[in-house]
Order: sequence, then C-alpha cells, then structure tokens
Amino acid sequence: MDNTDGQYKLIELQNFWLRLNPNPKGVVLFIGGYFLLDESYSRLLDKLYDNGYTVLSYSYSFLQTNHWCIAKNLLEQIEKLQENIIEKADSMDYETNIYKDFSNYCFLGHSLGCELIALIQFLSIQRDARNQLLKEAFDVLEPSYVTEDDISDVQNIFFEKFIPFKASVLMAPCFQPPKSIWWFPYIDIQPKPKLLQCLINTKRLLPWTTLISFEGDNIANEDVEWLHKNLEDGRLVNYSKIEKQKYIISHLIPILEPIISGLSDCVIKDLESLIRYQKVSRPKTGEI
Repeated sequence: MDNTDGQYKLIELQNFWLRLNPNPKGVVLFIGGYFLLDESYSRLLDKLYDNGYTVLSYSYSFLQTNHWCIAKNLLEQIEKLQENIIEKADSMDYETNIYKDFSNYCFLGHSLGCELIALIQFLSIQRDARNQLLKEAFDVLEPSYVTEDDISDVQNIFFEKFIPFKASVLMAPCFQPPKSIWWFPYIDIQPKPKLLQCLINTKRLLPWTTLISFEGDNIANEDVEWLHKNLEDGRLVNYSKIEKQKYIISHLIPILEPIISGLSDCVIKDLESLIRYQKVSRPKTGEI
C-alpha cells in the first residue's frame, strides 16, 4: 500500500502497520481510537513520516471489551519491535542506529488509544508491585468500579516486560468508548475509568506526557480536564488546545489532517520535546 506521493510502502510488521523512514530522527508508536483504523489517520501519520519519523500504527478490534487483554498483547508485541524494525531497515539499506536507542521512541495516542497506552505502562510495572497497586485500588474504590475479574486478569499476566520508553503524546484522551455509540449501555468495558484514574494517580504511569485537546470536544472533555489537573505534578510536559473548527466533530480532528491546520505541527513539536526530555530523564533499567 503506497502513500499518495509514492514515497513508501506501508509494511505489515507483527500486528502493526509500518511507515519506515530511510533517515529517521525518531520512532512513533501510534494507537488510535474506537472504530478507527490506520487509514483513518493516514494524513496525520504521513505528515509525521514526511517530518522524519518512522511510524508504527496499531489497530484493535472494538468488539474486544477486555482492554487488559489488548494491552497485554500490545506489550508482548512491543518487546519484539526493536529487533524487527532494525532487521527490516537493514534489509532496505536504511539507517538503523536510531532504533538502537529507546530514548528515540515515543507513544502517540488518540481517544481510547490513550487508555491503552496507560494500561501498557501499568502492565510493564514489576509484577508484585502492579498486583499490590491493583489490590489497593480494590480496597479504595466501590465494587462497581473494580472487580475480581480485573484482579484476576492482571494476576494471570505472569510475564514481566519492562518498556524502556515512556514518553507519550495524548490527543483527546478518553477512558471509555463514546457514550453516543448506540449499543454502549449494553457492553462492559474493562477496566472502568475510575480504576484507570486510580492507577494513574499512583504516579507510576505517564511520567513524561504532553496533552492535546480540541475545543468543543464533548466526548473527551471530562477525561482531558481530569488528566490536565492530575498530571500537573511534574508529569505533564506541555498542554495545547486546538481551536474549534466549524462543521467538524471536534473529537475527530486527528483524522482530518491536513484539512485542519495546526495539529500535526503541535504533535511534531511535542514529539521533539519529549524525545529530548526522555534522553536526559529516562529511568534506569527496571525502574518506571
């Protein structure tokens, strides 16, 4: 699958779609929103490629309501990414050194994809520590917000996989599918937003984060406001708001690039800042 300028072929790598830049300055791991596949974001992701980034995008099934399982699968995939990207780039005689340093990697999420980024980071915590954090949440929250199934799902994830990069650009993050979806009241998403908020408040997740919101976004506004407030403990590196656009559903602005000006420039600026910040602030191996 080619982009409009014929500059690259979209490569299937594991469960990701890869835009492999011949001379990359960074790596972006993108996770999008509910119902939205890679093609929905092609304009934005192409713009990142054109500005020097290798981009990997992940699409997940909206029919899978247990997001612990999706995050577990993603974490397993991420562990293999570095080796596979280097192998693919080397086979095409592309630059490979940039991929050997994890400080050049950054998450980019939109909508519910931001929830999955947080869950991936939680599951990468040392097993005993993450189980203890979940039990503490179980003791604090009402039973409707955290269940025995949540604890069972996490405790049954036996592996310990450390993610060596934690920088995240979050676009219009939300912790559950839009309530406007007609069948939403009939599905049970795990984990509940209150549980995820509790885990984020442990300060073990999203250590280096930028937040991008869209004026008039009635889908993500509550979660954006909550993150803006609760990440102002040193974890929020930058916060930007894109102005409201006429005749546009604000939450869907990321799929309308470059029709909507300003977003890609904002994302690129955040990526550059976070990668610089990660290089000097990244934790030692085994820390988070």
